[in-house]
Amino acid sequence: MRIAGRAFFFVAAAGMAIGVPACFSFGDLSGGGGDGPGSSGDGGTTSDGTTTQTDGAISGTDGSTARTIVEIASGGNQACVVLSNGELWCWGGDDLGGLGIDPASAPASCTNAGVTLPCNPTPTKVAGIDDVVHVSAGAGQTCAIKKDNTLWCWGANEHGQLGHASGTAGDHACTNGLPCNPTPTEVADLPQMAEVSAGATFTCGVSTGGTGFCWGANFYGELGDTGSNRIDQPTPFQVGGAGFGDITQIATSGYGTTACALRTNKSVWCWGENTSGEAGHPPNTLNDEIDSPHYFTHTPKPVGEYSDAGTGAILSDATAITFAFGAGCALDLGGAPHCWGYSKWGMLGDVGNATYAFPSPVTIEGLSATFQSISGRWTNMCGTDSSGQVWCWGLNNFGELGIGNENDVSGTVTCDLSCQVFPVQAMGISAMLLSSNGATLAVRPNGTSIVGWGANYNGALGHAPGQNGDVQCPFGDASVACAPTPVDVYDFH
Repeated sequence: MRIAGRAFFFVAAAGMAIGVPACFSFGDLSGGGGDGPGSSGDGGTTSDGTTTQTDGAISGTDGSTARTIVEIASGGNQACVVLSNGELWCWGGDDLGGLGIDPASAPASCTNAGVTLPCNPTPTKVAGIDDVVHVSAGAGQTCAIKKDNTLWCWGANEHGQLGHASGTAGDHACTNGLPCNPTPTEVADLPQMAEVSAGATFTCGVSTGGTGFCWGANFYGELGDTGSNRIDQPTPFQVGGAGFGDITQIATSGYGTTACALRTNKSVWCWGENTSGEAGHPPNTLNDEIDSPHYFTHTPKPVGEYSDAGTGAILSDATAITFAFGAGCALDLGGAPHCWGYSKWGMLGDVGNATYAFPSPVTIEGLSATFQSISGRWTNMCGTDSSGQVWCWGLNNFGELGIGNENDVSGTVTCDLSCQVFPVQAMGISAMLLSSNGATLAVRPNGTSIVGWGANYNGALGHAPGQNGDVQCPFGDASVACAPTPVDVYDFH
């Protein structure tokens, strides 16, 4: 779907009321933390559901040191990797400068679903920023943390998600007149930062001291500011206010308006949109605010707390989290995934059709392996087991599961579109790093080559839409180029 003129797509299922800022439109089609399994130290999940590793470089065939990939991030419109030498490379859509290239100077144009926009399907080094250690790709903005713990952002800025007021600090009109800034710019008013997660129209991060900060759109409490202010806030807010700390990871959705934090006691706290229980408690409880038909909260609440009386099975053994469009998931100490929120796209597993809102985490069934990492920022989830094998479940209308087709598989959940509720192996793909957001990208065990599958909107799979064996996957009255069978994206060796 088009969102305020943007060129990434949403899926809006019948009967689901996911809150989005007033500028969003669903009517115009275009288109680490933790110390257990999934933690950043062992090739696990980082703030935005991407994965990272710290094993260092490997030797090239000529005896030299090869550039290896230490982090990968798939966004709503672009994808990026951090290399072992601190370089940042990005590719995909560039209509709002998320690649660090002015859209007017983008090296290519990509056509998908009848819309042509600036893009660069070829991975290219981002100019103006080096010594990068972390990256997160949002819906239109990209943010990175440097070795000196400063946080930098660029791309879309219509809601202040770059950390400065829209239309200031070098912003200019980009595609469809929306304000953007393709130049990496340091976010002011922040302490030293350890993690970053770029969401749909807001951005969050975690300081080296364990404090969370968010900035940008706040229409449904996305910033966790504990108040009732529903206007854009370009200046970073402390999540949960004074005293709410001990955060190791914040996860945002690349499309939604909810965010969650993993704390050192292994509890998970969420805020923002809660219409389908995605904030981890039943809608219209725990003092939720109402903007019919939406429920939301500005204040972080523990996932699994059922009522105003504080009863419920609070999630308390999480080691990594990720957040998709309407649903969140966490890995427990044993590597099992538990998910909550909206179930109609299969992201919560085989839970049936009695209700599509599950505010209490449910264990994903049908998985014989334990996960080391988990990633999902759109409408499906993927994870890697101890052998590196990739497993996926959820929506499959663009081939996001990597099983060679875009069809329904088994399960009792009736999806609006093709889906799979039991985890399935992604055609034998093994990965050391993984990021899933419509286009799923996996770094092979050699540490230098990337394979991808799913939606190829604006070249997220490393080639122009419709090329390299892409098929057309139906999407409303149009179609989107996609690759249900994994394809090679790029090799940095």
